[in-house]
Amino acid sequence: MPPWTLSTWIRPSKAGADGLLLAIGNPLQTCRCLDLTNGRATAVDGATRITGGPALAAGKWTHVAAVANGRTLTLYVDGRVVASAASRPSEVVARLAVAPVTNGTKVQRHFGGSLVAAQFNGAALSASEITAAIRARPDFDLVQFWQVGVGWPFQKQANIGLTQQQDAWTLPKARVSATTAPIAHLPLPPTGLARESDGRWLVNGWQLAAAPEVREDAATLSRPGPATGTWRAATVPGTVLTTLVDRGVYPDPYYGLNNLKIPESLARQDYWYRTSFTVPAAAAGKRLTLVFGGINYAADVWANGRKLGDTHGAFIRGQFDLVPIAGENVVAVRVSPPPHPGIPHEQSISGGVGENGGQLAIDGPTFVATEGWDWIPGIRDRNTGLWRPVELLAHGTVRLLDPKIVTDLPLPRTDSADVYITVPVHNAGATAASVTVRAAFGGVRVEKTVIAPPGETKVVFNPKEFAQLHVANPKLWWPNGYGEQALYQLSLEALADGQISDTRTDKFGIREVSYDLSLFDAAGALRRVNLQFTDGSLRGERLIDVRHQAIKQSPNGWAESLTLQGRTFPGGNIGRSDDARTAYDDPGERRADRRARGQLGHGRCDEAHRTRTPRSLFPSPEGGAHERHPQLDGQQYRRGVLRPGR
Repeated sequence: MPPWTLSTWIRPSKAGADGLLLAIGNPLQTCRCLDLTNGRATAVDGATRITGGPALAAGKWTHVAAVANGRTLTLYVDGRVVASAASRPSEVVARLAVAPVTNGTKVQRHFGGSLVAAQFNGAALSASEITAAIRARPDFDLVQFWQVGVGWPFQKQANIGLTQQQDAWTLPKARVSATTAPIAHLPLPPTGLARESDGRWLVNGWQLAAAPEVREDAATLSRPGPATGTWRAATVPGTVLTTLVDRGVYPDPYYGLNNLKIPESLARQDYWYRTSFTVPAAAAGKRLTLVFGGINYAADVWANGRKLGDTHGAFIRGQFDLVPIAGENVVAVRVSPPPHPGIPHEQSISGGVGENGGQLAIDGPTFVATEGWDWIPGIRDRNTGLWRPVELLAHGTVRLLDPKIVTDLPLPRTDSADVYITVPVHNAGATAASVTVRAAFGGVRVEKTVIAPPGETKVVFNPKEFAQLHVANPKLWWPNGYGEQALYQLSLEALADGQISDTRTDKFGIREVSYDLSLFDAAGALRRVNLQFTDGSLRGERLIDVRHQAIKQSPNGWAESLTLQGRTFPGGNIGRSDDARTAYDDPGERRADRRARGQLGHGRCDEAHRTRTPRSLFPSPEGGAHERHPQLDGQQYRRGVLRPGR
């Protein structure tokens, strides 16, 4: 067997560290290795293992080397022989490894610290050559470290899906008929306004036409009178495709190969929605607001010959002031599909499965699968349309906006709950107004008066100020299968200068969700953590650090880190290091993350560097090879429990 030398400069991150530094062969079986045992240098040649010298000091650079000449295995620390033993050469597989993951008694671990000038040399260096290497000590301040396994790599390549249609012969086919005829659905959608509650009406009676067929401009379309093009009763809430299926233009896309009977051109043209109504007598003398619960993807909103505004973004809401006219008020909305619809892949035996999404991701991640995902076919209109209800609101100068309700339980107890209510109000007047907001639910009533300047003001109700918001024995909103999904009705009133200006009702449930997660602590240990984000939100604190550099690699995948607040949250408890486990305790989680193993990141490493082939090695002038300088700071995987909260 040929002689060999392994050598490196090492700076452990803590005293008494364990971990494999360099290896030729399989470090979990037979290898020629250089490692640390309780902080002391150790050399291994097959069955021969020697340890010598004092424990290496944390934070200090030390040179270590293992030399085997075919008869003797010698261990050097800073050029001094600290151990030597007769050794018979061993056969090893042709594999080089720098700080690979190894199995400890309870955990997977790797060396934690920094390595510089790591060398695998195919000769047995003499004592004088080892001394010469020490005299050629690197200037460590000039070393640019490759920080392994920390920092989620910035994406440099996007999945754009197909750039041209797939070959026709790869399209799905059936041996028998796999399509159905279109069927018109009756009855047609309702028309006119439908009262929902005081000051709130559902806007019905929408008509839909493809914009290329309509010759009139927006101002004309938003006034009474006929319009060119083919207009159909629109299903609102619903997408363009929903209307076209309901009106019998296209077949049900969820049956057989019906989706192939629906053209892709639906996602490559605009559409007009149009309706009209007379303002109810109950709204006379009040301010009016048109509320679009959700539009995809973009829209220009017109009424009575003038533009009210626009929306842009996936499934976004829109709210617009409406100045009514006597008689018929006409609303026209030009809706545009996402600007990057992409090209769906049609899964088949010959074509296989497709990409997971594609160009549509540019327009928003929330509906990327609409372009198609794996075997899922694309939605032809890409969910374009008025997909949520449209409402007409009548109110005074002060209007109630969307409330926010936060419920906090003293988990694991559920015998009480603190309810926090934030009610934004909008004063459309030119001067400040005295505004009283009243909130009531389940026998609880609170109210507060504030001076609201023009614009938006938030009125906050919390249990410290209102004891009745500490609810005893609340009815809980349990997950499906665990109990009743009890909901409370929240009634809100806004009074301006003593007069009712607006009312609304909403429903909410009392519950709090905690999460068991695997997260890194400040010492680079991966812990099983229970987090209650409601408590962190109420304190205005983030518990998880999701910056790129705080996302770190473990043998089972990537994980985020705890923030300082997450590590020190009241009630937090971190388990002992001897509770160590690997990143995931659940076998299902382990299987799910198996695909992520073996990746290497670029950031400060607080977890494992995988064993790998020497493709990143480059020749050294001394004959052998230098490894790029890795810096690894974690010591091992630990399992503990951190329970922020009460």
